[in-house]
Amino acid sequence: MITHPRSRRPWRRLIATAAAALAASAGSLAVTASPALAFAGAARSFKVTTVGFDTRFLRHQDSLARTDVITASSSTAAKQDGTFTVRTGLAESSCYSFESVNYPGKYLRHSSFRLRIDAGDGTTTFQQDATFCAQSALNGGSGNVSLESYNYPGYRVAGQTPS
Repeated sequence: MITHPRSRRPWRRLIATAAAALAASAGSLAVTASPALAFAGAARSFKVTTVGFDTRFLRHQDSLARTDVITASSSTAAKQDGTFTVRTGLAESSCYSFESVNYPGKYLRHSSFRLRIDAGDGTTTFQQDATFCAQSALNGGSGNVSLESYNYPGYRVAGQTPS
């Protein structure tokens, strides 16, 4: 989901922490509010945290983004669904786009205020929808960032509280 920080909707904001690998022993990769593009081309997983939930990772399933608990013992498909190649932003080089590792050419993007993965179609709309800028984390924390929509400034990646 994409939501504005002052939205009255009941979604919790997700804070993404880049992780070097899905294995439980993997170290975290610190991302600052204005990170250099040193990460472009690297495969990363994104741990997401909301109040009461800090063991979930961003992943896709059936082309829709979701969060799930992913551990070293999770299926290979779940691990691959939860891994994205960090790319220079399709619409802005100081931001980022995230390409699916197991579906090359498909990028994490927002559409109708829902996160999903879709194949790039070369349009300006797609490029903007698939570009996210790292901002200071809404809840702070060392190495944490909030991902803000490039074409909807002030709107950040968020999700409904898992049940």
